[in-house]
Amino acid sequence: MEEKEKLLVLKKIAHAFNEAHITWALGSSSFLYLEGLVNTFHDLDLFVSHGDGKKAEALLRKLGHEEPANYKPELYGTRLFCEFAIDGVEIDLMEDFSIIKDGKEYYFPLKPENIVERLSLDGESIPVESLAAWRERYALMGRLEKVEIIDEFIKH
Repeated sequence: MEEKEKLLVLKKIAHAFNEAHITWALGSSSFLYLEGLVNTFHDLDLFVSHGDGKKAEALLRKLGHEEPANYKPELYGTRLFCEFAIDGVEIDLMEDFSIIKDGKEYYFPLKPENIVERLSLDGESIPVESLAAWRERYALMGRLEKVEIIDEFIKH
């Protein structure tokens, strides 16, 4: 599936979440794609603030259907993790995201003050956190290729 089609789904979700006043942010590779750092992305990773998870889950169920969650509790302590498919696009929904590394949990709850930018996608507002925040997360996850991409971008 082409990125153009995935972005149409993102626009549809953004509209629903924004209308419902959900505090959310786009993250991971889809965020890096919108920032122009990578050429492709696989799925949409959506992070919601504490307390907005169930409302976001209900909206995503209306737009598509829930899939079996491919969750790794040995790597993540995320309090709410759900997977959905909407128009053939895989969506990961997370509330109270955390990463477990070397027996320690690193907690990254989405807070309104962590949203540093709102990208525009055909008139829809796409909230995002900072590249520095994602660099830290990728480093903890051992995703060094993403760390290097962000470092290179920040350097220039």
